[in-house]
Amino acid sequence: MDRGRAPGPSALEKEINMTFPTLVLLAALSTPVPLQAPAGWSYQGCWSPYPNCAGASDIYRDSSGQYWNCGRCGTASNPSPNTCRRVGNLNTIGYWCS
Repeated sequence: MDRGRAPGPSALEKEINMTFPTLVLLAALSTPVPLQAPAGWSYQGCWSPYPNCAGASDIYRDSSGQYWNCGRCGTASNPSPNTCRRVGNLNTIGYWCS
């Protein structure tokens, strides 16, 4: 036994201790977060003006039937009139991607 070496974690234990917090953070970031839409708003899906769904946006509809574009698909975390822009009737133009 080497008495000159202080007891401590092995190289593998050090690597695990450094990697584990990163894995926990990645798992937390990839977990879907429930959206907090205003009362009367409902998620309609992803919409794009192109058939290949390039540039698709999260679309919500308010209680009066107005459509709201709230940014790239999957990015709307708190849709509201302050974070989204009102758009016309999307059922007559463009493509629903989801």
